[in-house]
Amino acid sequence: MLSAVATSFAVISVFMYVLISILPVNIRYTYLSSSSPKFMEAVQPVGHKKRRRLLLLVAHPDDECMFFAPTIEMMCKLGAVDLFAVSASNGNFDGLGAVREKEFALSCSILGIPAARVFVWNNENMQDSMKIWWKENDVSLAVGRFVEEHSIEMVRNMWTFVFDQPQIITFDRYGVSGHPNHRSLFSGVSLLLKRDAQKVSENPNMKRSLTAYALISVPLVRKFISILDTFPAVIGHLRQSRLDQKRIRKIQGRFGAEIAGILRDTVRKERVLVVGSIMGSAAIGARAMICGHKSQMRWFRYLYVAFSRFMFINELKEL
Repeated sequence: MLSAVATSFAVISVFMYVLISILPVNIRYTYLSSSSPKFMEAVQPVGHKKRRRLLLLVAHPDDECMFFAPTIEMMCKLGAVDLFAVSASNGNFDGLGAVREKEFALSCSILGIPAARVFVWNNENMQDSMKIWWKENDVSLAVGRFVEEHSIEMVRNMWTFVFDQPQIITFDRYGVSGHPNHRSLFSGVSLLLKRDAQKVSENPNMKRSLTAYALISVPLVRKFISILDTFPAVIGHLRQSRLDQKRIRKIQGRFGAEIAGILRDTVRKERVLVVGSIMGSAAIGARAMICGHKSQMRWFRYLYVAFSRFMFINELKEL
């Protein structure tokens, strides 16, 4: 009985993954993100309008291909954004910081991010370590400066129209692997969002425009089942979307459509499901890891590339 259930689960997951991955890129991402209008507004082509700038913020060189390859594939294939990649440390835990900086640039190039938009910080307060939790204030200030310097706008005034859009993509509270540096980025970006909201509340002529999305961590049992995680990922995504819609309808019935519209962004945080293709995010991410980060390749890294669901699937949640 158990083997029959496992076989059925595997067959359904593989079928679902193949069905999704063979869809044209624009249809695939539009369908999966149909409940995430702000996110899709940011990443889809908009004709003559100015290209948007988004920031992918990771803790160490190699995080970009180990965890975010499907998201990077989506951004590059839709071609509507200029994606910046920042590693908050140079990964100098083993004294290979200089080598890993070059590897980060090479990996990003393989993933489709040009060198001009790839940056590595080497802040003495944000060094690669399994024992150090970076101070959220240091992270917040560093990210805030980068956002301002590279025109990833933080606030907008009443005379300047800028779409509300995700501008930072980073780790969630658990950081996928529980690494304290990953988790520190979440805390720092969350603090930056709070400061941005406070700044807007103090100036009635400003509207909040800084938003961020975090890569959702999953239990260990799901982390290393590769494309077999497609079924639970899709079902969980659809279930959460339905719950959000029910919550909004409940508010609308209680307070009216106008109040529901005002509270929508507070009540319903967007979730985005990104499913990459085998020849897309999985193959390119594997190549970026194996060819780009040679100093980090050990036997268990090859196993990670082969079995990690993050080579195929990303789920992002609005902070």
